[in-house]
Amino acid sequence: MKQGATQLRVIESLSGIDEGNWSNLLAPNAGPFLQYAFLNALEKTGCVGGNTGWQVAHLLVEDSESTLLGAMPLYLKRHSYGEFVFDWAWAQAYEQNNMPYYPKALSAIPFTPVRGPRLLVSPKADRDAVMEILVSGLKTLVSQNDLSSAHVLFPENDELEQFKKQGFMMRDSVQFHWHNAGYTDFEEFLSALTMKRRKNIRRERAAVAKHPISYRHVPGSIATKEDWAFFYRCYENTYIEHRSSPYLTEECVQLLGSSMPENFH
Repeated sequence: MKQGATQLRVIESLSGIDEGNWSNLLAPNAGPFLQYAFLNALEKTGCVGGNTGWQVAHLLVEDSESTLLGAMPLYLKRHSYGEFVFDWAWAQAYEQNNMPYYPKALSAIPFTPVRGPRLLVSPKADRDAVMEILVSGLKTLVSQNDLSSAHVLFPENDELEQFKKQGFMMRDSVQFHWHNAGYTDFEEFLSALTMKRRKNIRRERAAVAKHPISYRHVPGSIATKEDWAFFYRCYENTYIEHRSSPYLTEECVQLLGSSMPENFH
């Protein structure tokens, strides 16, 4: 797909481009989940791709000299698991009308309901123009591949206008975020709550204190393979307790620990 002096390209693996080129698209506050190391680890260890229902289809915008100007993390989904936005009702409506809902296009971070940029643009490029090309390219991808729809989860607010401009519908959702309003310690935080809430929290903390539980803080920079193996057992057990299967493998967790330790504090 070509538009003017730029061209759109879909890659089936992040390893198809240089890590530095991808990193150049990320703002300093983009967060760890858009980093090359994170997304590449999911692909290399088979957490996405293959038969997982997450077909990698990252969308790139390049100039005539193949310089990367922009990108959109993108997957073709054959189910709605691991998204933390529930669209089963849409899937059911399609089925009731004898229409296929899957595959669908999804721009999101797998298994991660964290807000962040979905339209990545080089600081040397025309931001609005590249964003427009990416959204237009997403729509073209949907129509050319007979996909049911395209979904963009947890984007930044300043990206919404571009999606609305090109006909996307907005989906409202609610997340609860805790912010430290200048509390110097836990007691000061409690003092801002109602008496009932303070009482409940103190009772819960007292119940934990009765048990012989201890912890140690292990920054990613010094975490060993054994530490990550223990972490994975805890992570896996959480899913088992809820009669489900973990999305990440121990191989992926070990790779994340070794490839981006500075992001684990």
